[in-house]
Amino acid sequence: RRPMGVIPNILFWSWEPVDDDGEPCLRAVDETIELEFMDLPSLNEAEAIHQGWQKKLADARASDAREWDISVAMRFEDWSARLVAAVQEGNPPQETVIQAIRINDIVLAGIGLETFTETGLAIKKESPFAHTQVLGYSNGLVAYLPRAEDYPAGGWKIEERYAVPDLFFQAYSLPVAFRPDTEQRVVERVAEIIRQLA
Repeated sequence: RRPMGVIPNILFWSWEPVDDDGEPCLRAVDETIELEFMDLPSLNEAEAIHQGWQKKLADARASDAREWDISVAMRFEDWSARLVAAVQEGNPPQETVIQAIRINDIVLAGIGLETFTETGLAIKKESPFAHTQVLGYSNGLVAYLPRAEDYPAGGWKIEERYAVPDLFFQAYSLPVAFRPDTEQRVVERVAEIIRQLA
């Protein structure tokens, strides 16, 4: 550490030359993975849910409700429309990109999901590299990614309003929650692309 300039009592790290005759390594891998959703309701049930939220939104607007109540009704009306579309399309999976970048012995793993700390630690444990950093919110954000043990007892109920972040599928306008094994599958795929960089 060296003092820099006239700044009192503050020390910075200055650049130091590095003597390394080894060849630098720069590699990257990315992959699109599919995240599967839990079972959807029937089309009749989904349409009834959507019609219910359309009515709640119309009633909120007509009754001069608070802005917050209107915003919530708008979110749920949008979510329920996407629920109907997902049922009509046969419950298609949600795609997201994962990537890993290697710079010598450092690996940056990017996931376009909001992950738990434990997810990052699980990926680091599987990495053959000494320095692995796992980054959520990378190249966009699909949704919140809970671990199987973080699901509510009995799973998320499609019509219940949970507190944030448990409201994750409606807040992200996903039709329903991801399957409980989704986080483990993400960990396995990210670990695999990291191993490809070795």
